[in-house]
Amino acid sequence: MVTRAARYVVVVDENRVVGFDVTTGINFQIPQNCYLAAPSILTWMMDVKLLNSVASLNVLINNVQIYNGTYTTGRYGPIHEVVNPSVLKWGKNTIDFNFTNSGTVSITISDIVLWIEVAV
Repeated sequence: MVTRAARYVVVVDENRVVGFDVTTGINFQIPQNCYLAAPSILTWMMDVKLLNSVASLNVLINNVQIYNGTYTTGRYGPIHEVVNPSVLKWGKNTIDFNFTNSGTVSITISDIVLWIEVAV
């Protein structure tokens, strides 16, 4: 029997302001000892400030949508989303945070981390 444990991969450890910083085409690496046949968990912090507007967020990993949300009020806090096993691959992966909005919106994402099983 193979023993498995959780491992995290830090994708981004800084604030990224939508419209000013890079929030699409963010590359990260998955090591060979990660177990890709099980779901993983993507987490990030998000600060949404709205002024009479609506904002939508679509998150993709390797061009596969893993999250879609619409916001009509501001929010600050973590988001966690389960990533299906078929989405990730060993080596280079790419994540995109695509935002659309109407009106005055300020969106900051940070602390993007992927939790994944690893063989020990």
